[in-house]
Amino acid sequence: MAFSTQGQRIYDLRLKKRYTQEYLAEQLGTTKQAIYKYEKDIVQNIPDGKLLRLAQILGCSVAYIKCLSDEIGSAPMDNPFAAPARPTAPTSDELFATSRSLMDILPRLTDEECRSVLSYAHFLLSQHG
Repeated sequence: MAFSTQGQRIYDLRLKKRYTQEYLAEQLGTTKQAIYKYEKDIVQNIPDGKLLRLAQILGCSVAYIKCLSDEIGSAPMDNPFAAPARPTAPTSDELFATSRSLMDILPRLTDEECRSVLSYAHFLLSQHG
């Protein structure tokens, strides 16, 4: 998938479902203007409750909307953060490559984006019991 923003993903998913901004706003319990602002990336810090509901309505994961995953998937309704299951544990080489990628990416993110990445990482860890 080509580079996209959170707003572009919301817009694309809404169109794919053939929802109007009005319909999506009604389902989300917000206004058409709020949906417009989400899609234009004017508002990027969507409240967690609305973000979870938005993922459910659009049939994707929060990780996809937040551009933390390119897998649209269809997250379970009770866990829209769900990531695709990994069949095996990562190798040390994979862990090193992932760590290196994170170290390259993090300095380019805003403080708020870094907090979002950290929050998502904590969420994933909590899923492992």
